[in-house]
Formats: sequence, structure tokens, C-alpha cells
Amino acid sequence: MGNGQMPRVSVVDVWHGAGLAKRSAVRAGDFIYIPPGTPHLAVNRGDVTSIAVIACTDPADQPGAIVIELPRHLVDLSSYPVG
Repeated sequence: MGNGQMPRVSVVDVWHGAGLAKRSAVRAGDFIYIPPGTPHLAVNRGDVTSIAVIACTDPADQPGAIVIELPRHLVDLSSYPVG
């Protein structure tokens, strides 16, 4: 940024574990490992677009995704777009 301003960096909250009870704040350059079968939800609540490199197990090697109901403590996240 040639104008002397600091670049804005997004912070993505990753809710994970049983009941999505744990939260990890992930920033540029961070690495997070989520074991297979662990419920998880990544949410960018900021106004800066996040770009991530994501690697996951081949769907043919696992029984498939399990959809869980959003826990009550995260219900306000339902207004954020999913893409």
C-alpha cells in the first residue's frame, strides 16, 4: 500500500469440536488442522475478503459430510453468507 496505511488483514473464526464449543481465530499465515470427522465452521465476520488454501481428504475415502444443527450460542452466525 503506497499510501502509508497498514493493510487490513481478515481474521476468520473457526468454531470446532463437539457442539462447536471451541473457537480459534485464524489470521494470515496461520495453519489449523481439523481431524477427520470433527465438526467445524469457518466464519469471516469482517469486511475484508479472506483467501485460504484448504486441503481435505478425498470424499471417496470417507463416509461423507454430516450436517449438524447450528448450536444456540452460534445462531447469530446464520446471517452470514455461505459460499
